[in-house]
Amino acid sequence: MKKYTIQSKKGKTSIIEVEIEVVKQLEDPSVGWMNTGEYKARILKPTSFHQKLEKIVDGKSELTIVPDVLCWHAFYSTLEEAKAYSEELIKHEFKFMLRKHNVAYTEEDVQAAIAAVEVLALKA
Repeated sequence: MKKYTIQSKKGKTSIIEVEIEVVKQLEDPSVGWMNTGEYKARILKPTSFHQKLEKIVDGKSELTIVPDVLCWHAFYSTLEEAKAYSEELIKHEFKFMLRKHNVAYTEEDVQAAIAAVEVLALKA
C-alpha cells in the first residue's frame, strides 16, 4: 500500500511517497505492547530506505540490502497529512534552534523553509 513519510536530512525536509508492506498489526491490545490499529511496516520502495547488512556465510562476508521496518507513526495516509506534519516539524526545529542555540528566526524564514519542502513521488 502507498503511504507518505517525512525525511529530514542536512537541513532539508522532504515528503516521500513509499510503498509499504505491513509486517505486524495488532488488533487486540491485551495481547502485546502495541495498541489497536498500530503496526510495523517494511518499506519496499524506494530503495533509498533500504539498509546494508553484512552477513557471514561459510566464512565469507556477504553484503545484502534489506528494507527498513518502521512503526505506524512514521507514515501518513494522505499527502495533506504529511504536509501538515512537516509544517509542524519545521516550526519545532526553528523553536528548538532558538531555545538551545539562540539562533533567531523570523516568520519569513519559517515560511521559506515550508515552501522548500520537496514532495517526491514513487517512480512508475
